[in-house]
Amino acid sequence: MREVVKRYELNSDVSLEKLKKNGFKKGGILGDISTENYCYIRYLIDDIELLVEVGKDKDNALTFNDEENVLVLDEDFGQPYRAFYNEENDFPFLNDVVKLYNKEMDKLVDNGILQEKKIKIKETPKVYKKIKKDII
Repeated sequence: MREVVKRYELNSDVSLEKLKKNGFKKGGILGDISTENYCYIRYLIDDIELLVEVGKDKDNALTFNDEENVLVLDEDFGQPYRAFYNEENDFPFLNDVVKLYNKEMDKLVDNGILQEKKIKIKETPKVYKKIKKDII
């Protein structure tokens, strides 16, 4: 059975200092280039990389949307890891990637950066529709 990809949102009391203390570096590749972004990058397994980006809006408030500011990247091909974004896929390597993704994102929850989204059962896609639409 396919592992469920958890959903996350920015913790309401996160600060720029907290981001920096938890490995976020200035710069990024996912968000609007006109904003000041901070990126967190970790390898999950083999050449599969997790990128999490937090930006600033026009009022300098930190912003994050897990559908737009998170990417699971296949470094071998330099593109999103398609299997992660396809609900139909279910195989051991993919499930390992999803487990490691959830574990890495949960570390950001434990450190006060993110919090797990509370969403209704019928609103819980296994993967992010916007990213899926863009890559498949």
